[in-house]
Amino acid sequence: MTQKVNTPTSVTSVTLTPLARVVRTVIQVVLAVGAAIPTILNTPLVSGNAGLTKDVLILGGWITAVTALQNVLEHAGILPVIGGKPGPMAVPSL
Repeated sequence: MTQKVNTPTSVTSVTLTPLARVVRTVIQVVLAVGAAIPTILNTPLVSGNAGLTKDVLILGGWITAVTALQNVLEHAGILPVIGGKPGPMAVPSL
């Protein structure tokens, strides 16, 4: 007689296609640029390379912040993983 094993499992990993990774990156950059524009416009004006450096650093900071926030929300289960498919189910060994 065979014995059935009921082991509840939860899917904690997802797989992403390369296209999904590109789409996630584009969404993160668009959101960061939208958030960085008011910050750039409200900081003191400087000329030359210092101005370009200031703008690049602000944009880089916003990209980092948006990416970190999205990853934290996805890890907590508040936001679904964009383009993610559930990973393979783990089969318990008998």
